[in-house]
Amino acid sequence: MELNHTCLELLKILYEQRDYIPIRTLAERMEKTERSIRYSLDLVDEFLKRKKLPFLSRKFGCGVYLEHTPEMENTLKGFLTDSTPYQYKFSTEEREAYLELCLLMGRSQYIPVMELADRLTVSYGTIAADLDNVERWFAERELTLVKKSRMGLCVQGPETKLLKTCLRRLSENISLAEYDRYLCKKPLDSKITLLILNELFNGLDIDFLRDLPKQAESVLNCVFSDESFGNLIFCLALLTQRQVSGVAGPISVPVQDKTLPLTNEYEAAAMLLDLLSKKYSSTFSPGVCYYLTTQLLCSKSIVNGQSRLGRDPIRSKRLDQVTEEIISNVEQLYHIDFGSARIDLVEHLKTHLVPTIYRIRYHRSIVNPVYDELAAKHSQLLRYTAEAVKPLEEYCNSPISDQEVSYISL
Repeated sequence: MELNHTCLELLKILYEQRDYIPIRTLAERMEKTERSIRYSLDLVDEFLKRKKLPFLSRKFGCGVYLEHTPEMENTLKGFLTDSTPYQYKFSTEEREAYLELCLLMGRSQYIPVMELADRLTVSYGTIAADLDNVERWFAERELTLVKKSRMGLCVQGPETKLLKTCLRRLSENISLAEYDRYLCKKPLDSKITLLILNELFNGLDIDFLRDLPKQAESVLNCVFSDESFGNLIFCLALLTQRQVSGVAGPISVPVQDKTLPLTNEYEAAAMLLDLLSKKYSSTFSPGVCYYLTTQLLCSKSIVNGQSRLGRDPIRSKRLDQVTEEIISNVEQLYHIDFGSARIDLVEHLKTHLVPTIYRIRYHRSIVNPVYDELAAKHSQLLRYTAEAVKPLEEYCNSPISDQEVSYISL
C-alpha cells in the first residue's frame, strides 16, 4: 500500500513524539477532523503491519503512541528524515527509473521483487506491472532483464554497455544541484533522487570518493568542469559497487588502440583504481583501467598549461592546425580580427576540443542542458559554429553532433 500525505505527516509526528498524544491534538495540528485522523491512523497501522513492525498503541484518555523499537527506528528514520519533504506516492516514471538504475548498479547479484516493492512502498503487483516497461526499456538498449524464481532480478549485457546506460540514466535523473546537496548532506526536494543516490553510494565512503577526482586533477594538471567532476564520482562509485558485489563482467582491452597507455589519463586512471583497490580490497582488471581512461579523456576540463592529445606530438600539432583553422573561419564568418587575444583563444578552444575528439572517437554522446534555448535564441550562432568546425569534422572523419556544436559555440 502507499501512504498519502496525511498519513506521512501523522507518522512523522508520532515518530518524533516520545509519549501518548491525544487524537484531538493530532486533529488540531493537522487541521483535520478527529474522524479523519482515526481513519488515517488505521492506514498507518496497515503500513506498519506490512513492514512487520509493532502496531500503534492506543490508550483510552491518553491517545495514540508509536513504540520506538530498534526495528522501528531502522525502518522509519530513512523514511522520515528531515533531509527531504517525503511524498511516498511515486509516479510510474519515477518507479521505473529507480528499478532500471538499481538493476544497472548491480549492488547485489539478484534483487527480489518484494524487496523492490518494500523500498518503493508499493505492492508486488505494482512492481510486476512496472517491470513490463522496464524489460522493454532494457531490450531497446540491447540489454536483457533476467528473472529467476526464488532469486530475483538482474540485468545482463556487455559490461561497457551496462556502465554507459547506467551513467546516462543517472545524468538524466539527477541534476548537479541535487548531487551537490546530497554530498553536503543538505535537504533534497525529490525522494526518488535520494533513494537512487543512497543505492549508488551504499556502503561506500563518499568523502573518499569525492577526493579522487581532485587527485586525478593533480596528475592531469587540470580542473574538471562541475559536470565532469560529478560524473567521474558517479563512474567510480558504479565501478566499485559492481566490482565489490561480483556482478561486473569482463571489459576487453582495445588491442587496436596502443596510444591509451601513453596518455596522462591512463596514469591517472591506474592511480584511482589502485586507491579503490586498497580501500575496498578488490582488484580491477586492465580493461577497467582502459574504460576509466576513456572516461577521463572525454571529460570536460579547464586545463592549466598546454592542451595535448596524449603524448603524440604529430597529432597534437595537427590539433593546433585544426584549432587555428576554426578560429580563422570564425573571423571570416563574423568579419572580425581577434588580434592579440587570438593566442589565448586558441589555447582555450583546444581545451574544449580535446575531450570532444575523444568523445567522438569512443562514441560518447553529450547533452547540453541549454541547447533548446540556444537553438531558439541564437540559431545563427549555432549555424556559424557548425560551419566553422568543418576542419574538426575532417580531422575526426566524422560529423560533429548538434550538441557538441552547441558546447563549442559557448
